[in-house]
Amino acid sequence: MNADRAAITDVQNQLNNQFLPAVKSMGAAGAELLRAFQALQRSTDAYCTSLAQLARSAKGASPAAENYGKQLLETSKQFRDTMQHHERSVANFSVFANKTNRFSTGEKDVLKEMASRFAKDEKEFLKTKPSAEASGKFYAKEREYFVKQQELRYKFFFDRHEEWFKTPLPVYAADPKPTPAARTVPVVVPSPFSAQDYGVSLEVNEDYSPSGPDQLSVVRGDRVTLIKSGNRGWIFIKDASGNRTGWIPAQFASKV
Repeated sequence: MNADRAAITDVQNQLNNQFLPAVKSMGAAGAELLRAFQALQRSTDAYCTSLAQLARSAKGASPAAENYGKQLLETSKQFRDTMQHHERSVANFSVFANKTNRFSTGEKDVLKEMASRFAKDEKEFLKTKPSAEASGKFYAKEREYFVKQQELRYKFFFDRHEEWFKTPLPVYAADPKPTPAARTVPVVVPSPFSAQDYGVSLEVNEDYSPSGPDQLSVVRGDRVTLIKSGNRGWIFIKDASGNRTGWIPAQFASKV
């Protein structure tokens, strides 16, 4: 058998026996994952609402309790802001999952049509009693077509997942954990930043050396991006390269 003709058969078998079942399985799993994401979003919305209600209930309580209530309300807002990024990611996944389901539903017919078209063209071609050279060109062209179709299918799923996985999802990090330090740690003052400042550019106004593993080393003049403002006077930042993140005291940076 012509090597290209055999390659065409191999591609057809691979698409029907390996690719198609895998796509169907992924379509079903994707639909289940989407339902779980949507349920998480609904539960998160309900929890954030209840958390804000709890925070507001501190109004009129003792000064200390009321202050904690205000901080708790700010925390609930930060958490809701973070989950809004998750909501956008879920929306992107929803589009992709629906495309996958439509793809898996119609792919069997598409593959059948591809095989039928080739069988018909091959039958008509062989009726002409082609030379070895003509046969070589015919099967080489068909092999190129089938291999390209095979590649495009995997490229589609790679591109869509690459796009979805890169949807920015900021980490809802906790304030830095206290770490026993052998040196003096700066006195921390309340953060002047709020959730409305997330994503803004800041300039470091004083060198800072970490006293814990989750903190970031910065020097005066560095430009950083605010990711989150903590409740105890710390801010979570990302450096200009985008490769390093960590906590520093809020007073060590100011808006540009």
